[in-house]
Amino acid sequence: LSKTPATTTAGIQTALAPHIKQIQEAVGSIHKIRTTRDYDFHQKTIVEMLSSLSWVVMIPPPQTPSSYISETLSAAEFWSNKIRNKFKGVEGKEIHITFCDCVKFTIQNLAGYTKEYHALGLTWNPKGFKTLEEGANVLNSSTIVAASGDTASAAADTEVKSQCKPAGGGMAALVNELTSKRTTDGSSAATGLRKVTKEQQTWRKEFNPTEISVPATVSKVPTNSFSAAKEVTSSASKSPTLNFDSNAQTWRVEYQTDKSNTFLATDGGLLKVKVRDVKEQVYIYQCQNITIEISGKCKTIVVDSCSKVNVVFGAAISSCEVVNSKRIQVQTLGVCPTFAIDKTDGCLIYLSKETTSESSFVTSKSSEMNGTLNHPLNFVVALVLNQMSFSSASQH
Repeated sequence: LSKTPATTTAGIQTALAPHIKQIQEAVGSIHKIRTTRDYDFHQKTIVEMLSSLSWVVMIPPPQTPSSYISETLSAAEFWSNKIRNKFKGVEGKEIHITFCDCVKFTIQNLAGYTKEYHALGLTWNPKGFKTLEEGANVLNSSTIVAASGDTASAAADTEVKSQCKPAGGGMAALVNELTSKRTTDGSSAATGLRKVTKEQQTWRKEFNPTEISVPATVSKVPTNSFSAAKEVTSSASKSPTLNFDSNAQTWRVEYQTDKSNTFLATDGGLLKVKVRDVKEQVYIYQCQNITIEISGKCKTIVVDSCSKVNVVFGAAISSCEVVNSKRIQVQTLGVCPTFAIDKTDGCLIYLSKETTSESSFVTSKSSEMNGTLNHPLNFVVALVLNQMSFSSASQH
């Protein structure tokens, strides 16, 4: 099939109809055999093994040929295990055990074959022959001509064979190309690649961006180590940003410090964020020594990887989260149902009168957490415990 163009599912079934008919006849003949009850499980095992031959019509996704064959192995083992239990301790059991082992070996090898050569199903060649019969006739005729010693026909034969190489696109072509690059000593296209450690995998908790080395730019002019290190450091610096992502409906406040010039001096040293819709969110990332004022009612506020940052906001519909930060102060002027504090050292929450009886705290792996409640007579400082859910209403 790798020498013919791709066709529809109906075309595949039509091309494979003679072979499928033979499989169906074999299964039907097995069902018609009338043997003793001792071999009922043997017949059912063979029927399940023959069903694995239907992998040729599998078109992933969602299922690949190798995974389909593995499922048939489970079905065949269901009956073969019954054979093992039935003839356990019986004289002459070796032949039955050998039968079960041969069935398992056959299906496993078929799964390994499809995984190596047909991982994504049958491959097709858009420049190949229209039918298998046409390709067989051309190849047979070219073989005869080449054997007679005709050099011109032999060249034509070489051209025909070159057209029969799989040239499909997509993942099938990628798998075929990687397979072709495998050498006899086991080396492949991935041999020699640098191993990525846990500290360099961003989705792991061990990820440390400071340990990732930045490749220096190769220059023809020799430079000393100090200038090269200075160039790398300057290229890795981040500029402060304050923008609104309309796709995510999120205000992004990143890399702001007391020395950044994003906010105006007329604002009294405050970085102001004006929320226009309750669906908007505010994300504060890697800021230091700064006070941020959020006016309006927003959905969620997240303070991530910050140090010595003060946040004052009007109200939040969902929650206010503080993650991976140090010495953070948060004050709400309105209602905020939930405060989540995770991996933070030093966090002080000022609650307004409206939210004192409604707010709850969810904390984990944090320390030095306090909440200031707006009591009718005076402010009350309550200790927020670690690894638990805490309600401010219980302290009111």
